[in-house]
This record gives sequence, structure tokens and C-alpha cells, in this order.
Amino acid sequence: MIILLLIAALNDLEIMGRDVQNALLSADNLEKHWLKAGPEFGAEQGKTFIVVRAMCYVDDILAISMKATEVLLESLKSEKIKFKNNKIAEPEMYLGARLQKKQIN
Repeated sequence: MIILLLIAALNDLEIMGRDVQNALLSADNLEKHWLKAGPEFGAEQGKTFIVVRAMCYVDDILAISMKATEVLLESLKSEKIKFKNNKIAEPEMYLGARLQKKQIN
């Protein structure tokens, strides 16, 4: 991913992002995952659970294009994807990494 961001920056491409609503709750797992319940599970603590909805997906979408804003505005028309809000902006963080745009002479 970092390489894509570098290529985008070197080619003066627009990088815009937005958040998907309920991505972690609505996507089926392609692999079998399980977890051992911690104290946050209350009376269920210590039990083993099989995860049937994705905990391995991200809820961010990036568009890298000369017209990234337009691409994401078009995604508002999607009936399959629900978004948290209509905010489209340059990402400040992506997959836990802080992103920053800098001008170099």
C-alpha cells in the first residue's frame, strides 16, 4: 500500500478516502477465525467463539486517481455499500499509519 501512495504522490495523483459503515459486521469471513472471550464479554469470559462476521477487514476506502473525489462521489450511488457519512477527504491515517503530504523542491 505504501508503494501505491508513493507512486500516487510522485505522479501528482489525488488521494481521497471515506469510511464504510458496519464493514466489520457485514462482511462474511473467507477463513475460519476464533477468539477466546476476555473480560469485556462479561459472563461469557473464557469461552471460545467462532467469528462468523469479519474482524479481519478494514472500513476505509481509498481512491487514487486524477479525479479521486469524483470516483468517491460516484460511490455514494452504491446500494451495496453503506457509508458512515458523506465526508470525502484526504486521509490522515490509513491502516494505522499516519499519512502526511509534503512538498519537496
